Amino acid sequence: MDKPDCPQTEGQWARKQIFEKCDNRIKAVSQEEYTLSIKGSNDLPDIAQLKSIRKYVFVIDADTLALRQAVKNSLDILRLKYPEYEFWAIYGGD
Repeated sequence: MDKPDCPQTEGQWARKQIFEKCDNRIKAVSQEEYTLSIKGSNDLPDIAQLKSIRKYVFVIDADTLALRQAVKNSLDILRLKYPEYEFWAIYGGD
């Protein structure tokens, strides 16, 4: 959280890194047609496998009360928007 060149609150970080990125990923794999453009990997899941993912676990290195609350808020919004999915966070993990 303490980056002098790019300061942001825990809430701003959680909104961008948890809510927005996860929301964009779910929207992307929910499209009728799309292509995967990952180069250099022979072990890619197929589109059906990607569409079947319903659990998202976020591993967050930091662990503060303010960060936990901000992440919880973002996860709660995701849970309301996508009730058929599960969202979890693990804190202090490497």
